[in-house]
Amino acid sequence: MFGNSILIDNILGIMLEALPFLAFGFFVAGILKAFVPDSLVAKYLGKEDIFSPIKASVLGMPIPLCSCSVIPVASGLRRGGAGKGSLTSFLISAPETGVDSLSLSYAMLGPVMLLARIVSALCTAIFTAWAVMGFTKNIPMRPLEAEVKSCCDSKKSNTAIHDTRVFNRFITGQRYGFTTLLDDSFKWVIVALTSTIILKTYVPADFFTNYGDGIVSMLIMAAISFPLYICASASTPVAAGLLLVGVSPGSVLVFMLAGPASNLATIGVVNKLLNKRSAIIYVIGVVACSVLAGLSLNFIIDMYSLDILAEVKRETILHSGIAIPATIFVLLASIKPFRPYLGLSTKK
Repeated sequence: MFGNSILIDNILGIMLEALPFLAFGFFVAGILKAFVPDSLVAKYLGKEDIFSPIKASVLGMPIPLCSCSVIPVASGLRRGGAGKGSLTSFLISAPETGVDSLSLSYAMLGPVMLLARIVSALCTAIFTAWAVMGFTKNIPMRPLEAEVKSCCDSKKSNTAIHDTRVFNRFITGQRYGFTTLLDDSFKWVIVALTSTIILKTYVPADFFTNYGDGIVSMLIMAAISFPLYICASASTPVAAGLLLVGVSPGSVLVFMLAGPASNLATIGVVNKLLNKRSAIIYVIGVVACSVLAGLSLNFIIDMYSLDILAEVKRETILHSGIAIPATIFVLLASIKPFRPYLGLSTKK
């Protein structure tokens, strides 16, 4: 009975943590669709050159998107003409950083961990994107038309929005975000959340702390992150807790980098939007760069005798009052018969 109670609590807690961020991602994607011309995306993110991942990583860094909410935005960028390198870089940079998580990192972890997080996230995004571009140079991205179906029986959902009225453009963009893009990614999100619930319910709480230092700890952190959903903001108090119980700063950095960027939902979408080889290189790149960043951080801390624990503060993140209605809205929007009642139907 106790175990069932914990399972139910974890299901509700993780859904309330993840789905509001997912809703925010669809909302942002809808705004981009409504007001950012596809030609602009193609111009700045579509050209595959050495600078495109750098531009995409800088673009993604300040945007407060988690590992769920970045998926619909990336899907929208893909439809707008973004290339492999840009998409890969954006998918890593955006969920690993964001102004919300960076400010929280400074408050809870201190300036050293904040700087390590920013530099490591940008390097991970750029180098992984370059690897994807280099090793998949002759492999085209998957054609969207073959995989993405219209969700409201309207083939106009993938076309540009030509209405000149601002409100109408906004509504059309939101319908696009909460139908077409939701159908692109929701299956993978559910897989990731289910895996997170299972891990949180059945993996012992002290599992991570048994390997407090070294590369073994970092590889365990990276391995656990694949099925785990955790956004950058949510990972910050967890990171503070791990530091307080003795996990090395390098291992904690791996957790903060790999967790938001490499869960099953993101990997599945990389495979769907790009190709299988890109997804494999994506995983290898994120893990390798995260571990190298963790080892480098531990080395720097030892060299300069930095006291990271002195900067760590115990804080918690409280869910806002919008969490429950946002969660319910996303769940209902994922069920096609309910969409007309939510104002998401494109039928006249």
